[in-house]
Amino acid sequence: FQLVDNELVIPRVRANIENSCSLIASGKAQCEQVVHHVLKIFREKFMYFEKHVDLMDQLFESTFTSLEASGRPLSRCGNCNKYLCVVDKKPVR
Repeated sequence: FQLVDNELVIPRVRANIENSCSLIASGKAQCEQVVHHVLKIFREKFMYFEKHVDLMDQLFESTFTSLEASGRPLSRCGNCNKYLCVVDKKPVR
């Protein structure tokens, strides 16, 4: 996530929201304004993330192998006649 948006990983965003909540509790800020501001920030973060989601694909491709690469052919599908693969792995716990 650091490649796409570093602030999603570091605790700064949460700290800012908690500070804003403290301002609301002490009467120094209005709840509606804080909520509007935070929603605006996360909307912008989402739009930026959506534009750069291809970076996540690169991260996943470098970390995980495809099912095709990890399985072995067992039998053919009755509908499409493609080989079905068995993945001999225990679930990660």
